[in-house]
Formats: sequence, structure tokens, C-alpha cells
Amino acid sequence: MNTTSKIALSCIVLIAFVFASFNSVIQIYADQNVKSDHRVVILGIDSNSVVSKESHMEMVDSLIGIMSTIKQGDDFYLMTMDSPANYIGPYRAGQSDFVEFPRKVQDIISNSEDNSSLGVAVDQTLGESYGLLDIENAPPGSGIYLIGTNEYPTHEDYVGHRLDPLSDLFYERGWHISTFALSGIPTSNLEVSTNLAAATEGHIFRLEDIGGLKLFTDYLLTTDNRGKLISSGEKKLTFSNLLISDIEVLPGTEYVMALFFRESNTGSFRLKNPDGLEASTGDRSSSSVLETPNAVVWIINDPIPGNWNVDVTGISGLVSSWYLASNKYVLNFQMPKVVPTNEAVTISAFITEAQSISIMGEDADMSADVVTPDSTSITYDLKDEGIDG
Repeated sequence: MNTTSKIALSCIVLIAFVFASFNSVIQIYADQNVKSDHRVVILGIDSNSVVSKESHMEMVDSLIGIMSTIKQGDDFYLMTMDSPANYIGPYRAGQSDFVEFPRKVQDIISNSEDNSSLGVAVDQTLGESYGLLDIENAPPGSGIYLIGTNEYPTHEDYVGHRLDPLSDLFYERGWHISTFALSGIPTSNLEVSTNLAAATEGHIFRLEDIGGLKLFTDYLLTTDNRGKLISSGEKKLTFSNLLISDIEVLPGTEYVMALFFRESNTGSFRLKNPDGLEASTGDRSSSSVLETPNAVVWIINDPIPGNWNVDVTGISGLVSSWYLASNKYVLNFQMPKVVPTNEAVTISAFITEAQSISIMGEDADMSADVVTPDSTSITYDLKDEGIDG
């Protein structure tokens, strides 16, 4: 379906919502039995307020970089609140043409008129985004992130007759309405955003500083069951200071994601493997880096075990360093479903890789701590030196 058709159908959805009954809205749903495999991420940006601060524009750029790195395969759209029907997208994270999306977002914001005192009728953006999600048969977990620092209407008639019915429709489809709360967000905006998030199981992400950016990154990772970030250093730097971030890579690591959150869009990052070789001369073919104003994401694929480190220099302000590792080995236990009392029980432990039993090398050790009902802990060591898995 081309963009013109999508815009036309989106308008029909909004008209049906305002003038027709609840049942008529249900009738214009797309076939809900045919779901897309790709979540839809809509950025609903009040560009007239975001353009007023360079730091806000940089935060939006950083958010797109982090989301597209972690949410590979998701489809991204941009809706500006002053003209939500003229959205751009989709751009699929992970594909080569995705680099165009953050550029277009920055161009649209930069060319917007600065009007940070203008009120925003957020229901128009929500109506258009609902229509778009419906057209795309978006799966649960899709939704819209609202970004802006202008006032929202809060009177009861507006909220009760326009926003509440829309949030109910989002909730029924498993779609969220979340908000990136930038510094200076007014009370009316935050109040409406909080209610919309609560009604749709969305979230409010406070982004007054880089600490909020880290918490949002943690949310993305844990939502996709990829684990939580591990701290590897934090320091308030001047241009002459150095931060060395150490990353311990264990045998069997599939990839390491190293993230650096910074207050200023400056500085250099030098990645070194355990042999002291920089990524540009030793491991560049197996690593990639994404640099945004407030975040740098370094992904190292199939890294050699040992202590890696990143030297951070040339930054004035706070820098925090974090990493996440994914191991290709899985520890498995095999034991009876029902454990008899006062009888010997055989418990087997083995390592698998890609669902096949893996034979570990001579340098690998495996042990198990068994805790009895009376809280006694016993450690058992593997005795076959890995020759049988």
C-alpha cells in the first residue's frame, strides 16, 4: 500500500472515531488474524518545541540510535504533531537504508518554527498513529512515543471524550502510548502523558540527564529478555582526563555490547582487545560502532576471551560505561521431575551450543552448587575433564 493510500485510510479512521459510534470504529479494523512479525515504533514529535533546545535535538538523535541498535527488525515512523497525517516511514532497523531515518528526523526538526509556548492537540496525533498501527497490523508491543515540551489540554471534556476512548482502543490491541519526558516538560504535558501511559501499559521515561538514557536502555534490553547492563566505570572528566573502561569477556561469548553515555557530544573512544590491539587494526572486521550525541554503542562479535578495554578521552562532563555480554553456551540440568526422599538421585549437567551438546576444552571447569532443604550447600566438580560433554 503506498503512502497516499495509508494517509487516506488514516483520515477515515480519525473521522470514524470523532463522528461515529464505538461499534463503527471496530468495523474498520484490518484483519487482526494476520499480524506483522515486526513491531511498529512511532515517534510522535512536537518539533516546534524540540527545536528550541539543541540538547533536546541531540537527545532525540541518541534515542533513535539506541532503539534501532537494540530493536533490530522494528519498523520506525515519524509523526510531527503539527501535521501527523504527513508521517514518514517505514524504516526498518538493521537495514542499510535506516541511516536515512535519523537524518530526516533531524532535518524536519531543524526546519520547524520555534514555538515553545504553543499548545498541542495530542489527540490528533494519537488518532493518526492508531490508524497507522491498524493498517500495518502491528503486533502487541508496538506503540507511539510522544516527545515534546509544549502544553497539552487537560480539561475534563477533552480528556474524557477524546483521549480516554483513544487510549482504550490502544489498550485493546496491546499497543502502548509512552512519553520521553525531556527537561522542561510542563505539568499539563506530564499529567496527560502519565494518564495515557497508565491506561495503555506504557511508560514515562525521564530524560533530564544521561542517567535517564541508561534506564531507558535497560528497559529495552530487559523487555526483550537480553539481560541488564553491567557497570564498567563512571567519571566526571575534563578534556585532559582519561577513563579506562574494562570489559571482562568469558570463553564462549557470542557478542559484547559496550555502551557509553556522555553529557557532551565530544571525545574519542579507543577499543583494545586483550592483546592490546586497537579495533581498527585487530578486530575491526568483527566489531561495529554507532556514535550519537549522548551515547556510543560498540558491538563486538565473537570476541576473544580476556580483558578488553576502552580508553575515553577528550570529553568534558560525566561519562558512564556499561556492557552486556551474550554467551553461546547454555548450562543444562537433567533430573527426575519428582525427587524421592531418603534416596540417591542422579543429576546430570551438560553444556549445549545451538541445542547440541558441546565438548568443553581442557581449560574449562564446571561445577554445581546444590542447596539442600536444610540450606546446606554442597559443591560438585565435573570429573571427566569435559571429554564426555
